[in-house]
Amino acid sequence: MAEEFKRPNPSQFMDCKAYLTAMAEYLGTTREGFTFRGFSREAGFGAPNYYQLVMTGRRRLTRAAIPKFARGLKLSESEWRVFEALANYNLAKDEGTRRHYLGVFQDCARENGSRLKDDALLWYVSDWRNLALRELVRREDFVEDTAWISAKFMGGLSRRYSRMALRRMEENSILHRDASGRLRADMAFSIPSNAQRETAIRGYHAEMFRQAGDAVDAVGEARHIRGTMTSLTPTEYTSICQAIDDVIVRIRHSVSDSSESTRIYHCSMALFPMTIRPEADD
Repeated sequence: MAEEFKRPNPSQFMDCKAYLTAMAEYLGTTREGFTFRGFSREAGFGAPNYYQLVMTGRRRLTRAAIPKFARGLKLSESEWRVFEALANYNLAKDEGTRRHYLGVFQDCARENGSRLKDDALLWYVSDWRNLALRELVRREDFVEDTAWISAKFMGGLSRRYSRMALRRMEENSILHRDASGRLRADMAFSIPSNAQRETAIRGYHAEMFRQAGDAVDAVGEARHIRGTMTSLTPTEYTSICQAIDDVIVRIRHSVSDSSESTRIYHCSMALFPMTIRPEADD
């Protein structure tokens, strides 16, 4: 029974809302008389349902609210540092800030005596440069030289980062060396799902769509962008999602490892609503 009500550890979450939801369930079970109204009063929030609003995404967590939540949740000093880093990671609006706070979060988690689950894979999917670098390794003309690598990236890639990333990917079997000592990346490489990696992957896709927006102004030969607007039934939506998944697989397996390839491209497909659900009109 004690295991069932184990206190949630903030280092095992990558989404503040998910952590706050888990904490609400835990406190509702273990803290006698716990209410959201009482929490708001104790934490110093004016709105009696502030916890619920943030937990459900109806209000965005602010940096000013972080210490109030930590106080209301009665977090230890180490838990406070992890929660603060997690919140700042979620609040980050650009890729560089997000990477910075991911590193702070991981450091705080380790100081708290907790190792992030599948830390290497979490790091790998948290930064688009890692995926692009791995794809570069797959090319037959790949040269394991940081200057060569930097020249291949639009905007460049620091030599320090490329050295670190190649080493870490090799240490964690994302890359390997063949009999001749050459770095290789297998075509088949899947990333098992968990809540932490799912959050990191969402950040990766958000960054790719931001770069797609920048590519709209690129020369015609550098990008190919198409889109359509249409109404769908729930059944049609499910069918198109499956079709998108199938197309991505076909694209991935239709390309070769030819040394004639000249550039690395990213292909994104998205299907998202532009209007609210009919029942929300009432």
